[in-house]
Amino acid sequence: MKVVRRQLKVLLVFGREDNVSEAWWSACKRQGYDVVLKRNTEDAIKAFLDHTHDLIIIDARSSKHLSAENVCRSIRAADHSQFTVLVGIVKKNFADRENATVGPMLKNGYNRIVTEVSTVGGVLNDLIQIEYSELSSQSQLRAMQAVFSALDSCKEVVHITDTQHRIQYVNRACENILGYSLEDVAGRNLWELHISDSHKQDIRAFDHRSSVDFKTSLEHQRAGTDHRQPIDHKAGEPRVNLDISEAVNMQMRRGREWEGVVTCRRKSGGAVHLPSKVIPVAPLTRKNEYYIYMSDTHALDRLEFSTVDHFHPRGSIKSLRKGSHDIRSLNSDGTQNIIRRQSLVKLHSLTIEAPITRVFNIINAAQENSPAYVAQALEKVLEILRSTELYSPQLISATPDNVRPVPADPVATDLLGGLLAQGPKPLLSGRRSSNDTAVKVSQLSRQSLPALHQQASAAIRELLADDLSWNFDVIKLEKISDKRPLVWLGMSLMCKFHVPDTLGCDEQTIQNWLTLIEANYHSDNTYHNSTHASDVLQATAYFLNQERLGQLLDPLDVAASLIAAVVHDVDHPGKNSAFLCNTDNELAILYNDLSVLESHHAAVSFKYSHSDDRVNIYKALDRDTYKHVRKSVIDMVLATDMTKHFEHLSKFINMSGNSKTPVKDDDTTSFDGARDSPDLMSFGTPENLVIIKRMMIKCADVSNPMRPLHLYIDWAHRIANEYFNQTEEEKKRSLPIVMPQFDRTTCSIPKSQIGFIDFFINDMFDAWDALADIPELIEHLRWNYQYWKEQEEAANAIITVSQNQPLCKADEEDEEEDETKEEDIADRENNNPAEDAS
Repeated sequence: MKVVRRQLKVLLVFGREDNVSEAWWSACKRQGYDVVLKRNTEDAIKAFLDHTHDLIIIDARSSKHLSAENVCRSIRAADHSQFTVLVGIVKKNFADRENATVGPMLKNGYNRIVTEVSTVGGVLNDLIQIEYSELSSQSQLRAMQAVFSALDSCKEVVHITDTQHRIQYVNRACENILGYSLEDVAGRNLWELHISDSHKQDIRAFDHRSSVDFKTSLEHQRAGTDHRQPIDHKAGEPRVNLDISEAVNMQMRRGREWEGVVTCRRKSGGAVHLPSKVIPVAPLTRKNEYYIYMSDTHALDRLEFSTVDHFHPRGSIKSLRKGSHDIRSLNSDGTQNIIRRQSLVKLHSLTIEAPITRVFNIINAAQENSPAYVAQALEKVLEILRSTELYSPQLISATPDNVRPVPADPVATDLLGGLLAQGPKPLLSGRRSSNDTAVKVSQLSRQSLPALHQQASAAIRELLADDLSWNFDVIKLEKISDKRPLVWLGMSLMCKFHVPDTLGCDEQTIQNWLTLIEANYHSDNTYHNSTHASDVLQATAYFLNQERLGQLLDPLDVAASLIAAVVHDVDHPGKNSAFLCNTDNELAILYNDLSVLESHHAAVSFKYSHSDDRVNIYKALDRDTYKHVRKSVIDMVLATDMTKHFEHLSKFINMSGNSKTPVKDDDTTSFDGARDSPDLMSFGTPENLVIIKRMMIKCADVSNPMRPLHLYIDWAHRIANEYFNQTEEEKKRSLPIVMPQFDRTTCSIPKSQIGFIDFFINDMFDAWDALADIPELIEHLRWNYQYWKEQEEAANAIITVSQNQPLCKADEEDEEEDETKEEDIADRENNNPAEDAS
């Protein structure tokens, strides 16, 4: 047991002032003790009764000024003195006397006798020895006494036994419920005490019905029946039926806890069946020395145990939870009836159990009857499930079981840490058909292209004609639109997906809204600006245009997805959430350091939308439709928080794995001849659609590595420059540096992109491709990844050459490399099959 060290209270009892008393006073002060000094017996006893000191030093050198024996006896006679350490001080020549012994003094109540020392250093040595011996032991005993007092106060029946199940301790609940005191059962075997010949038959019958049988529980699950009702097993079918004591011993030998039902025999006769937990304990060594049996008695408040048929076994102990108590009253005839409150009856008729608890119970049940190697593997599973960070990533080194190791690169690791440095209610609304999109105004007739399109230059119109192609050049649109790409691309895509019709608003309102949102993107950000929002919008539209997603999402889903893409980074300050938290920014304070930027983007987007009727794209929606769209938009914007990346990815992969239908090779309904086809019907549940929309905007948000190479390189330098700016600001303000490797003078952009693809992109787009069917993007990713690999190798080669050549020659080679880089990019894109396909 670990006891928190506290300030020790020391009482010095000296009849007169001398060098010895002063030395003890100074030494106690130097040690930081709370020390007081008393000169006579009465004052010393009064001080002890008021404060109960941990250590008392008594001057026993002479009885002329103080009767040390009376002081010691009086203090030992007082309450609560058993944990106080008494030290007597004797003269230096005490040991020189003939027949001198400390025995009588120890019998009077002293814990230790020391000889007088007049130096502070000498006293300090004595104090340190006393603190680490007697005082430490007494502190442990005091804590143990508190534990035993707590056990006596709790309602659970507690037995503590040795490894042979011989009882060492029982609490007061055992005496109250079973009738046994510690004197009655000390040293007796627990199983012999509670299991007699007359009860063995009952126990076997009870164990047959209530003991954990994993196979039977699965059969009931398949049959859809109550697990408490018996199932007829086939003749000759093997069945495990261990005695409870044997099952407990098996778990104890493995060093594991055991949970189940223990039959306890009352002293007066009869038996009670209590849900129990047995815990092995090793107080001082690695080897278990004690077993603690904890039996839940809350069921006794509401159930009668006269027969085993009345008991329904539980899988775990509901410790420290108040049970339902009967309210008893006397009738006029003097008989006693039980009155039960109806609300309590309803409460106890319900079973409230988390799904993860059911998982634990199933795994524990499987462990009971599994081979050792299977039980060990299941134990590891339980350790992982008990973690509070189930979806937090962990770097895994290369092992024989891990054929795809993660590179231990400092830039990549730095990027991972920066993106993960630091929720809303789940969106499970019902599905709506396209006819359910309720609006207050009639559908508006519109032209195929908005009026804004007529104002566009020929270059903009030509570029927007191809806005659903994956090779769409949003960087070019940024240049020719004077850094206003969002309003142009947004209007084109919103009209192509009939968003004005879905929302019941006119095109002018959509245009005004897009203009307002774009104005609140910071154009001085190198990456998180309206061009990035346009890029994410275009990627989202590309995904929505794929056949499978088109079958899954209704018009409201489509509109909400496009809106979320437009606003997902609005008012981004160009610094990440960790920077805002480190600077105590008002947004970090407002959102409690949780998803700071994403919460802000979602909030201000609706604030801007409701600021004026001329920009309110939601004004025509009825209340229920608006709530549905609002929840969808907020949920998708929050999903772009990279700290939750692995959580969303894991949920999508789990959903996809449960939603595939195997198809034959000659099945014409299969997609592209794939052997596993997504079951679109199972994907279409409200829960799954929420996960799909989150995954879609996440993929769109980080889709730069899937773009044509010349666009990808531009985006890579933009995000790197934004990180460089943040690092410089952090250094300037002496703040914690979130991503130290992103230093403008030393950072390798190829390494950062390789790490980003390895950590985030590969797995996510592998999973997304299985649903969205995007082979063109996967091909781009393969070529782009190879490009960065070659760039890294070339950079390493230049470093090696520069170390072995004169500086001027190395500079000439750098210039030659810069001249050929653009030609290399062009050649690669010409040779990329994805470019040819598009």
